[in-house]
Formats: sequence, C-alpha cells, structure tokens
Amino acid sequence: MKNIVVLSVLGGIVITLAGCVFPEKEEGRIYRWEDGVRVIAERKEEYRSSPIIERLTMLTRDPANDIQAKCSPSGRQLAFTSDRVGNRDVFLLDLTKPGKAVAQKTSIGADDTDPAWSPTEESLIFASDRIGAYKIFDLYLPRKKPLPQITRGVGHDRTPDYSPDGQRIVYSSTPPKGQVISDSSVWIFDVDTGDMTQYVWPGYYTSFSPDGKKILFESRKAGTEKTTNLDIWVLDITSGAEFQITTDPADDFDPAWSPDGKLIVFASNRAGNTDIWLMKSDGSDLTQITTHPEVDRYPTWSADGRKLYFSSHRNGNYDLVEVVIRLPGT
Repeated sequence: MKNIVVLSVLGGIVITLAGCVFPEKEEGRIYRWEDGVRVIAERKEEYRSSPIIERLTMLTRDPANDIQAKCSPSGRQLAFTSDRVGNRDVFLLDLTKPGKAVAQKTSIGADDTDPAWSPTEESLIFASDRIGAYKIFDLYLPRKKPLPQITRGVGHDRTPDYSPDGQRIVYSSTPPKGQVISDSSVWIFDVDTGDMTQYVWPGYYTSFSPDGKKILFESRKAGTEKTTNLDIWVLDITSGAEFQITTDPADDFDPAWSPDGKLIVFASNRAGNTDIWLMKSDGSDLTQITTHPEVDRYPTWSADGRKLYFSSHRNGNYDLVEVVIRLPGT
C-alpha cells in the first residue's frame, strides 16, 4: 500500500504525493511544512558558526514571526511580512535608525504577504487574500490612497517581483481548489497593457534578474517530469529556455539573485537541516552560510551585495537576521 502525504500549499490548495514517506518525527530532528516546503531542524544544544560569516546581528526579537524580507533599492529599509498583530501584514524596518524602528503598512485584517519594492522605492507590491483569493496589490508609500489590485482572475497570485525598469511584474499563480492542474506557474504582468502571460509550469518564488532578462524560480520538476523535491531554475525570457541550476535530491528553495546577478542565495535541507546556501548563478561553487540547528530560510541581499538578510527560527519563532559574509574570491 502506498503512503500518501498531503501538502498544504498556497490558498488552501492541496496536492498529494504518492509513494513518499516523510516522517514528522525522528530522533534528533524536527520536521514541519511551511508554504509547501518541508523544513528540517536538528535537535542540538551546541553548533559551530560557519567560517564564512564575519558578523551576525538579530534585527528583530518579536515573539511573532518575521519573514520574507526584501531590501529597498537604497538599502535604507527592509520590507517584511509579520503576524505580530494576529494576521500577516506588511511592515517596514528602518535600517538607518538606532533600535531599528518598525512601521506597520497594511492592516485590513486579511493576510498580506510577499512584499517587493518598486525600482523607484515609492511603492510596494504584495500578495493579499483580502478578496477571498490571493491577488497582487500595489501600496503607494508617500501618501495614503486606495490600493489598486494588479492581477485578476480566480487563481491565487503570490511572490511578485518588479523588473528593474518597472515595466513588468513576475509572479506565481496557483489555480483554485478543484482544478486538474493544482501547482503554481510563472506569469508576467505588463504594467502598461495589463496583459498577463504564462511562462513556466510548475514554478514558484519568482524574481527578475538584475538585468531584467531572466527569471529565477523554484520548481518541483526535472526536465519535463514532475518530481517531489524542489530545485532552483532560471528562465531566459527572450528565448524561453529553462535551465535547472540545482539537482540535489533534497529541497532547494527561496532563491534570490545578488545585486550584480553573479550569485544566488537560497535555502536548502541538503545537509540534513534547513540552512542558507550560496552559489554562482550557474549553480557552481556551493557554499553553506548558516549551520545553526534551527531553521534558517527566506534569504535576501542588501542593496550593495555585502550583506544577507534572512529569517531564523533559532529563538522559537522567526526573527530577521543580518549577516556580513566573506564572498567567494574575497
């Protein structure tokens, strides 16, 4: 008899994987599901910090969960998602002020997640289920005004990111529950025309390359076949070619480009625990950044590429962490 595992993914959509055994408890380890990803934490009292880390600073210490940070183009602020008022909302953390002041930017009572900056830093796009399904909305920061809804349709749209020129928005979209195809695909929204075009299936956690020519995403596929583990892929928008960057049997997820496009930071459980990893944009020169026995995920870059920000569960909930690292070759 085959074992069936139910994965809870975006918007309450459920997919089942046959023939896969994922124990939730094992001596020395903790397993849990987050956004369709199986994250693993070791049960250890001591650990040795990675030698590549020069300095690690906890930016938040709230009892809630602070995740999905994105650094502003100027490097002065972090936008992030937090459930510190009950539901998930978008917050800003001012990196220039002592004590790192935090300001709440959405408060409608729905879940607002996945914030991303516009190139001008005047607005934030984010995903919200305020209309019953996740759609992409635009929050104009200089003054209060009605939030325009960007994407439409019946699916769940999440993980948006602006192109460097501000003319396109890439995002992942999942069909509503009950559809034959129940996995996310990669779409691009044209800001001028309002057209929405599908590019990749399946794909999730999308972002534009710094030159705007490629899209980074994670996917449960290998070539034309669907697999049970997550790998990191790149789409060439002009040619339509897709390139698989990681091929490890573990899960590789939450990828983010460096500002110069030469490196990709991501989360992975390939070492037996969910940690932050670094590689060149072609998948070579893998380097493990964090080694803490708890879960580290949602990595992103500082605007100048000298620091990483990520969310760590090392205090019993997710807090934002800043790390200064020695980049390969320096």
